[in-house]
Amino acid sequence: MKRHLRFSRSFLYTSLLMTALAAGSSAYAAEDNSGADNLRFSGQLVAQPCIIDEGSESREINFNSVIEKSLYVYGRSYSRPFSLLLSECDLSVGKNVRISFDGQRSLALPDLLAITEGGETSGIAVGLETADGSPLALGKKTSDYQLKAGSNEIFFQAYIQAEPEALTKKNIVLGPFTAVATFYLEYE
Repeated sequence: MKRHLRFSRSFLYTSLLMTALAAGSSAYAAEDNSGADNLRFSGQLVAQPCIIDEGSESREINFNSVIEKSLYVYGRSYSRPFSLLLSECDLSVGKNVRISFDGQRSLALPDLLAITEGGETSGIAVGLETADGSPLALGKKTSDYQLKAGSNEIFFQAYIQAEPEALTKKNIVLGPFTAVATFYLEYE
């Protein structure tokens, strides 16, 4: 039996808001059914195999200083390791997990994260890869990670990739940058 869990607070809040708006608008459109059941809620309660460790719920991966010259020479930066810690895993509920990441995609490199607007920095994107260096495209699930009872630490890496046009024209704009991703867990 597959159990799918996705952890995105913004998705949850958006879903609740849309449900409330839809319910509110249909209540005005409905006939006056005083006393009738005209609002129903449904869902499904499921068990969660693991708890996302508090330190893994929201992470900041700091690249510190990335040297522009290395982007022009190698096309990308060094890989910066990070991990997600799942704790209190109950194997009777789920034995495997697949992880995917998503966020605002780079127009030039759609499998990578765009840097957020607001700064002057441009010509780069943030890439993700598995611990062994295999590319991890946005929206694509990893292969299964077999869980063990208790705590499980799953390792990934992030890197800065120069956009092809910025490399060709040698016009990477320097400065501070940020990118934001949401991770999703799918248990089996």
